[in-house]
Amino acid sequence: MRHLLLSLFSASFLNTIVPLPSSGQMVVGSGQVVTIQSNTQVTVGSSLLNRGALSNRGTLSISGDWRNDADYTDVPGSEVILAGTQQAVDHRGQSFHHLSVRGSGEKEMQSAARVIDTLTLDKGVLLSSDNYSLTLEATAKIVGGSSESYVSSSMIYRGTGERHFPLGLAGTYLPLTLTNVVGENPTLRVSVAAPNPPAPLDESLARVSSARYWRIATVSGTFAGSPVALTANQGDELEDLLGAVVAQSTEPGAQFASAGQADRGGDAARGTVTSQETVSQAVVAVGLTSLFSVDNQVLVPSAFAPDAPNPTNRSLKIYASTLRANSFLFRIFDRWGNLVYQTASLPQARAQGWEGGHRSTRSPAPAGVYQYHLQGFFENGTPVSQSGTITLFR
Repeated sequence: MRHLLLSLFSASFLNTIVPLPSSGQMVVGSGQVVTIQSNTQVTVGSSLLNRGALSNRGTLSISGDWRNDADYTDVPGSEVILAGTQQAVDHRGQSFHHLSVRGSGEKEMQSAARVIDTLTLDKGVLLSSDNYSLTLEATAKIVGGSSESYVSSSMIYRGTGERHFPLGLAGTYLPLTLTNVVGENPTLRVSVAAPNPPAPLDESLARVSSARYWRIATVSGTFAGSPVALTANQGDELEDLLGAVVAQSTEPGAQFASAGQADRGGDAARGTVTSQETVSQAVVAVGLTSLFSVDNQVLVPSAFAPDAPNPTNRSLKIYASTLRANSFLFRIFDRWGNLVYQTASLPQARAQGWEGGHRSTRSPAPAGVYQYHLQGFFENGTPVSQSGTITLFR
């Protein structure tokens, strides 16, 4: 193999784009110092072997394998791009400020690595395992993530608050989000595995998906739990997400219990389910509860807030899969019996619902408890007449 050997004691790339020979290998020899200056992009068309000191203040794009036997350092604003189709990265636990996954194919982590600022998932799969993990520091953000680009099948994230894990498995994008991590300096590893082995269920569950499960493990610090948003797709064999919940267990094969459903988005083919309860157990999966029957049931949430951070919670929608569109009427009254909202459109009630304004003036209705009444027919001809209360928060 032809080599490009940097034989000078010190080499510096300055303010330019430097393409290196695609047929060769870039080697930084022992005792050598190579610096990529700011506003400079170095493109390595093949592999890179670092046995000296490689410092990156600009952009380093690599299409082949990258092995660090010595020191790699970079600074805020620098970027490393994994641009090849099949790559192996042996980074010796060192860090990147900005790491971008491009090209296509798989990029295999052969040792641990850390991301300080940004992980960008554009195209290609980053293979991270329990043995050779990619760790995102508490300061790190994630850009992108899709069925074309994800982390397979394990990664680590430090810190509290919302923590998103853009995981996937065997060509399927299966992200998990911990919406509010609570603890003291927690470092969490999340992995996804398939299939989910048979397990007993408590009385709150009708079944749990056999397609897959996610494992949440505490690497260091303390973890007091978090609500969890899971990916649901056709592999979970759900007709819709009305009765879908997050199920939790201590380990695969152990008894699952429902953590409820606080929110859902999309549909059964591609959607998300967020738990009502804080999840603190190690294993989670998509479950189905009998509390929300899919057939011949109407679910009207008990509360909403027009100014809620989550757009899903900003309006009052109804959930029903077998209502007829004709002969439908949904009305909401204030505490004095005045009509504040009315629709005879089932699609409107499902998609938009009441957004908290007065029917006539369109001005915001005050916070408080409101009465609703719903009437119509199910597809089998059974009539429905349902009333209850709704709390509007401001």
